[in-house]
Amino acid sequence: MVVNNAGYGLLGELESTPVEAGRDLFEINFWAAVHITKHALRIMRAVNPLSGPIGGVIAQVSSAGGYITAPGSGFYHASKWALEGFSESIAKELDSEWHIRFVIFEPGSVKTKWSGENQGKGIVQHEAYRRPEGKGLGTQLIRDTLGAFEQKIGAEAGKVAEVMVKVIVDQEGTWGGRELLRLPVGADSRTMIWNDVKETEENLDKWKAVSESTTPGDAKDMLKAMGLLKE
Repeated sequence: MVVNNAGYGLLGELESTPVEAGRDLFEINFWAAVHITKHALRIMRAVNPLSGPIGGVIAQVSSAGGYITAPGSGFYHASKWALEGFSESIAKELDSEWHIRFVIFEPGSVKTKWSGENQGKGIVQHEAYRRPEGKGLGTQLIRDTLGAFEQKIGAEAGKVAEVMVKVIVDQEGTWGGRELLRLPVGADSRTMIWNDVKETEENLDKWKAVSESTTPGDAKDMLKAMGLLKE
C-alpha cells in the first residue's frame, strides 16, 4: 500500500503569485507523487511476488479542488487536476493480472494546517485586486473566510483517515473499493462536485448540436464500433 498525501496550498491571485512559487508547489503536490508512484508500480509488480502476493493499492490524496475550483488557488488546483489525470491514465495502462489498484481521495474541508501554515507565505496582493473593506474580489473573500469556514464544517482528520483506510483495505460488500477510482470525502466535497457534474451535464445537453457539428456524419457509427459512444 502506498499513500501519496504530501501537499500544501498556495493562496493568491495569479498576478500576485511568483511563478517560482507555483513550480515549488508542483514539485510536492504532483511530481513527488509521480516519482513515488513509478517506484511503487515496479515493487508491486516485480518485487512483491518474491515474498507474497503480487499487487497493491496506490492511494492519491487529491482534494475537492482536484475536480472543482475556487479563486486564488490556480496553481493548487492545477497540481491536483494534474495528479488526478495522471493517476486515471496510469490506472488504465496496467494489466489486471498485476492486481494494482488506484484510488483517488477528494477531501473537502479538514481540520488541519492546510488553510494556515501550509498556504504558503510571502505573497503580496497585486494592487489591481485591492478593494475597500467588504468589497473584495473572490480571492480576498476566500482569504477572509477560509480559516473560519474550515473550523466550522471541516472534518476531523482522524475520521477522514479512517474512511480512507476502510476503502483502501476494501471491505468487500461494504465499500466495493475494487470498482472505485474517485471518492469525494465530506459532504462539502460531494455537494460541490455533484453541483459541478450537474452543470456540466446541462451544458453538454445544451451545446450538443454545436459540439457535434464538426464531426462527419458517419462518425457516430465509428465511435460506437470502437466502444467510445454509448447512447
